[in-house]
Amino acid sequence: MKNERGSDSYRGALRMLGQSLTTLKSARQAPSYSRLRSRGVELFGDEWAVSKPSMSEIFAGLRGPSSLERLLWLVRTLLSYNDGEEITRPPEPRDPRLKPWREVWRSLEALRAARRGSAAVTEDGDAQALVSALETALVAALKTAMPPSSASPEPPASPIGSTSSVEGPLGHSRDYRRSRTVAQLRALAEKGMAAETLLTVLKSRAVLLARLNDGRGSLHRTVAFHPDGIAIATACSGSGTVSWLWDPITCQSLGEMSGHEVGVSTVAFSPDGLRLATIEHWGEVRLWDAMTLQCTGEAGTGHHGNGIAALYSPDSSLLVTAGIDGSVLFRNPVTGDVVGAQSNSDGYSAVTSMAFSPDGRLLATANTWSAYNRPGDVAVRLWRVTGRDPVTCEPACEPLPGDEKGVNSVAFSRDGSLLASGHADGSMQLWRVAGLDPTTCERVNTPRAGPKAVRAVAFSRDGSLFASSWSDGLVRLWRVNGPDPAAWEPACEPLLVPDCSADSLAFSPDATLLATGGRDLFLWMLPTNL
Repeated sequence: MKNERGSDSYRGALRMLGQSLTTLKSARQAPSYSRLRSRGVELFGDEWAVSKPSMSEIFAGLRGPSSLERLLWLVRTLLSYNDGEEITRPPEPRDPRLKPWREVWRSLEALRAARRGSAAVTEDGDAQALVSALETALVAALKTAMPPSSASPEPPASPIGSTSSVEGPLGHSRDYRRSRTVAQLRALAEKGMAAETLLTVLKSRAVLLARLNDGRGSLHRTVAFHPDGIAIATACSGSGTVSWLWDPITCQSLGEMSGHEVGVSTVAFSPDGLRLATIEHWGEVRLWDAMTLQCTGEAGTGHHGNGIAALYSPDSSLLVTAGIDGSVLFRNPVTGDVVGAQSNSDGYSAVTSMAFSPDGRLLATANTWSAYNRPGDVAVRLWRVTGRDPVTCEPACEPLPGDEKGVNSVAFSRDGSLLASGHADGSMQLWRVAGLDPTTCERVNTPRAGPKAVRAVAFSRDGSLFASSWSDGLVRLWRVNGPDPAAWEPACEPLLVPDCSADSLAFSPDATLLATGGRDLFLWMLPTNL
């Protein structure tokens, strides 16, 4: 009979081993499983070779190697790469860097025995021994995995970049995307804390990678990741009148989108990655080619007052803009021409945030106080969106109550079953959207609130993480354990944005990075065990 507690410990150990091997693989420029197997067989023969399907399961933490020899075959093969290049002298069997991996194997075997109930072992002690062994192994391995920063990958010539090895809608090379992890490790190494910081990350703590600004004192009110994760866009206001594009690998500027006469309120990428939209405070809309940063079109405001928010529909066929007067306009994403408007919008308070459900059939809007609003209009609203030219937008249910101070942000979960809202009174609300009948939009248990106004809420693309930020710079992340928020757990220690508020949030598509915008743009490396 299996020991259930031992089974949990063993499964956790497999996940830790998979994460550690993945970290080492990433630091070696992430060779494919095919390259790993071919390289290993060439160097060490096929007696202990690991198949590609087995590699996939081991790196995913679903199983362990069947023997110590196979684990060492994997590690020695990984260590035979130096920054992605095959080196002529792979590690010998008695290389000092392999010793801690033998300790890893012994700890793993002890936990496996505890799971079977065939050994009288202390599981907590064995788990701690595994953690210690993995730390030692990673420190030894990563000391040679991060060469001097002079070898850092150069940003491509075009703003976002393309190479002859094309992949994806914009032609970005796979190697360029993979280089991000190596560049981040190098950046940490330059701060004198490479291995220690990485291990801290592995222990559920986020690390601040960079603090970026345009040197003009601009406020980075909105941040957005390119759908491929290869760039971050920011909307700048205050002293600046441009939007900026940043490279998440080098943390350097890729270029600016200028031409607005006043500050920029918001910026949004289309989900297909081809377009970028910006709105200035006066409401003028500009459309950009996301690869070249060339302006491809302009559109008049259409709003009575400032423009505040913008987003694209999930299929990239619509651009939606919102204003301080409460109006919501649906636009052709290529020309910016208005093809529909939210019905009954007259008199509503300022729309501060919008979110589409994943299927694009529901649009959520958040309202707050403005010079145009009337008492009682502070709420979250759901709209049913149909058609494309023209677009019809009708109320899907009764408004979901907000608070006296306003609603600052809304976000749908990945499956569209939950809608999150962040409020100016410091609270968050989660609504179960189980249909369009107002009686089925019920409030559910909410995560922990904060002392100041909630500025932004966001779900990661894969739905595994939820983040919220407050005006005092506090950022919290939760691990989304199913549809009931009562089961959600803190994903890591809270983040604190230095010296400013966190007005906006954006996860990288793979949920390894978090960008926060405010006085400056902050880029955080998230724990690898999330």
